[in-house]
Amino acid sequence: MPKRQAMAGRAQPIGADHGSPRLVLTLLLVLAACGGRYEFEPYAYGGYDAAPPVFGTPGQDIGHGSDSGGDTSTSQMSDGAGKDAAGSGASDGKSDGGAGDAIAGAPDGLGEASGDGSGVCDHSKECSVDSDCPKTACNKASCKAGCCALVAVADGTTCNDSNSCTTGDTCKAGSCTGKIKDCSDPHACTDDSCDAKTGKCANKPAAGWCFIGDTCFQDTEANQENPCQICDAGKSQTAFSLGAGCCVADSDCPSGGPCDVPTCDKASSTCSMGKAPGCCTSDQECSDGNQCTLDSCDVATGKCSYQAIACSSPNQCQDGVCDPATGQCNAQTKGGWCMIDGGCYAEGDANPGNTCKICSSLTSQTSWTVMAGGICNDGNTCTFGDTCNQGGACAGTPKSGCCLADSDCLQSGDPCAPMHCDLNIGSCVPAPVPGCCTAGTCCDAGSLAIKAAGSTCGSGPLSTTYQCNGQQVQKRETWAGCNGQSPDGCSTSAGAQVVGAWQTIKTCAANTVCTLASSAAEPTCKSTQPTGSCANSCGGKSVSGSCYCDAICTSAGDCCADFLALCGCTSGECCNVAQSYPKTAGTACGKAVTEYSCSAKTLKSRTGQPSCDGKNVCVTSGAAVVWSSWTTVKTCSSTQNCAVGVGGTSGSCTAVPAGTCNGRCGGQGDGGCWCDSVCKELGDCCGDFDTKNCSKYQTCGQTATGSCNGKCGSQGAGATCWCDTACDTFGDCCSDKVICGCQ
Repeated sequence: MPKRQAMAGRAQPIGADHGSPRLVLTLLLVLAACGGRYEFEPYAYGGYDAAPPVFGTPGQDIGHGSDSGGDTSTSQMSDGAGKDAAGSGASDGKSDGGAGDAIAGAPDGLGEASGDGSGVCDHSKECSVDSDCPKTACNKASCKAGCCALVAVADGTTCNDSNSCTTGDTCKAGSCTGKIKDCSDPHACTDDSCDAKTGKCANKPAAGWCFIGDTCFQDTEANQENPCQICDAGKSQTAFSLGAGCCVADSDCPSGGPCDVPTCDKASSTCSMGKAPGCCTSDQECSDGNQCTLDSCDVATGKCSYQAIACSSPNQCQDGVCDPATGQCNAQTKGGWCMIDGGCYAEGDANPGNTCKICSSLTSQTSWTVMAGGICNDGNTCTFGDTCNQGGACAGTPKSGCCLADSDCLQSGDPCAPMHCDLNIGSCVPAPVPGCCTAGTCCDAGSLAIKAAGSTCGSGPLSTTYQCNGQQVQKRETWAGCNGQSPDGCSTSAGAQVVGAWQTIKTCAANTVCTLASSAAEPTCKSTQPTGSCANSCGGKSVSGSCYCDAICTSAGDCCADFLALCGCTSGECCNVAQSYPKTAGTACGKAVTEYSCSAKTLKSRTGQPSCDGKNVCVTSGAAVVWSSWTTVKTCSSTQNCAVGVGGTSGSCTAVPAGTCNGRCGGQGDGGCWCDSVCKELGDCCGDFDTKNCSKYQTCGQTATGSCNGKCGSQGAGATCWCDTACDTFGDCCSDKVICGCQ
């Protein structure tokens, strides 16, 4: 389990329960197994505080007697027939029955007192000398009266508990214990354990974790240097697994449709689908360039099919034919037919409007063919001998005194009654134009037309009416009206009069009010300007008079005379034009702006909404902009630098140029890269810019006095400053270190 969890559940060392009731019971059971019961008095050796007992042979009581005065006599063994020895209760009436001298509680359980007074030791516990008795790490066995007795060694005695995962093993109360070995490591994702047999530590990744390259990765966490490598604890806890949608070979990529060829881009570890030659995935891929076929793709098989478009015949003289270039069904005229002006005509049919033209399909199927020299009738009574000419017109020889066209007539000069040739009689006659006029109060001479009913007429308005509409001075005129029938139909009657719309002729200025004396007289703008100035009073009442300088003074008519100059406005995105006052600070204005920033390899952006500052200015930067939260745009790879343009207006991942910043902080690196204060912004920092701490040392170092003249690469002259490659890092370069080229 991970080391952050408690080491609960580890086994207790051998002998850890040496003081428990279970051990006492075990010792008593061992004593019972000795084959007899031994009575004894406690004595000092081995934890007993009376003189050692005298052991007899099996079957004999071992005891001693004492009188009421406390005198003790030497115990004597009986003859086995149950006779009491001297000092027994039978001799003096003070017998203790031997019960107080039983060895029933020997520490090792090797001795036991029999209830019938016999002293018997189990064969396995019998002894002659101490060496006959078994030994343990923390107990010594001694031979007492032919039986082994177990006594604990002194606490703190060195021992071995046979557990390789403990150290400093010592005895305590007859048990051998040691300190558990610490197998924890500094990694939060490993389960730390010890092998009790070998004593070796094991640090394995915990469930749901991977431990790769001395780094912990949580399950599904990606390698920052390669997003396609992830920790999949179910597959491997010691090596990266392939992420979803990623690949290292074509076989890792999912199969697609019948036309798809899975391909792995090994540079980016991403899959793409190539297309099998000759396969289709959409109808657009099946185009044969012929618009007269319906091209389709069977996506299940990847094969194209082409169906010809059928065109119907539009009429009796044409067939429908498809144009391959456009796919349109065009009409194609059949042989022996003409299609002229939208009509079908059979071979030889005459033009209904001109008998001099006929359908001749061999000459043209779309236009009439002139029948030159044919007999016709031009319908003009002023001609005779009518024939078809080369132009397809029917013309005859003019009769004397007849007109043939309007051009033959002499015009009178009246545009409303031009002279017209009447072909029925062959004479010129006037032809009045309906609604045409050249003069009159209701005649529009420019268009030669009578004005419509309700149009104004006359030399001027019949009357003028005035009104005040807020600050606007307005007037409305009443005119005589035309009847729409005659160029002279201008009438002043009540039903014919035309009343015009109200027109604003002027607007009263601020601090004035429109005042109407009567509807027949033009209103005047009377001043309502209160006294005072807006100096130091914008947003409230003037501190020097009764006028106001706030957002409602224009509508209330109580603005100070210098309101617009000092507090108001008349235009601008942040101006409330209706109130002539700047909009409230924080009002959104302008277009949203985007700002970029770099955090190590991560390019981030946020959007902001500019706002008004309350003084008619739209602020596009600083605290007045309401910014959104930063979001990640992309993460640059290990071979790229994150770069942000001037002012944070742009951002990108740029390739890391070759070279190193070693000893080059503040200038150009050893190669094409840079180590100065603007390389982060330009994206051309050396790969080790951050690890060399160049961001802290942006110049060649000017923190110590002295000179590098003739001392490049060593300590400077006359001071404690330096001119070597390490002085930038330590910040102790001489002030003229630049003569060494920042090396």
